[in-house]
Amino acid sequence: MSVRDPRAVPAYSNQQGTTLIEVLVALLIVSTVMLGVALFSVSGLSDNQGAYYRSQASMLAYDIADRIRANSEELDNYEIDTSDTSDFPAVVDCTSSDCSAEQIRNRDLLEWAENFTDVTGIGADGSAYQPLIPAATGAIQVESDGSVKVGIEWSEVDWDVSDIASGGIRQAGDGNRSVWVTFRIAQ
Repeated sequence: MSVRDPRAVPAYSNQQGTTLIEVLVALLIVSTVMLGVALFSVSGLSDNQGAYYRSQASMLAYDIADRIRANSEELDNYEIDTSDTSDFPAVVDCTSSDCSAEQIRNRDLLEWAENFTDVTGIGADGSAYQPLIPAATGAIQVESDGSVKVGIEWSEVDWDVSDIASGGIRQAGDGNRSVWVTFRIAQ
C-alpha cells in the first residue's frame, strides 16, 4: 500500500467555493456600481430642486405681470424690491368695499412680496412661515419707456459629483440664479 502525499491535489478534483480574491473583486464591482447610483441620485435631486425653483420663479414673475396688466393705470407705482422691507405699502383690505387703483396696487404688491418674506406677520404667532423659494428676493422696475422688468433671484447649493476618487460628493458652493421677465403694457 502506498502512502499518499496529503499536499498533492488529485487531478480530478474540482474547486469548491470561492477564493478571497474573487470575493474582493465582486465586492469592488458592487460597491463601484452602488456609488455610481448614489451620485446619479444626488445629481438628479439637485437638478430637480433647481428646476422646481425656476418654475416657481417664472410663475411668480408672470403672476405679478398679470396683476400689473389688470391695473395698468397704476403702472408707474408698481416698483418694489422685496429685500428692502421699507418699500412695502400699507396692508389693504379690499374685500368689503370697492378699492381704488392705488389700493389694488398695494394689495397686489403685498400679496406678491409675501412669497419672499413674511410681510403680514403670518409667522409672528410662532407658526412656521416658509417662503415659496428659500432666500429669494423679487424686484419690479418700471422703465421710462413704459416697459416693466420683473426679477426673482435666489441662491442654490451646487453639488460637485465629478471627483469620485477624492471623496465623491461635496458641496461646490452656492450658485446665484435668477429669472427676469420684461414686458410692455399696451395703452
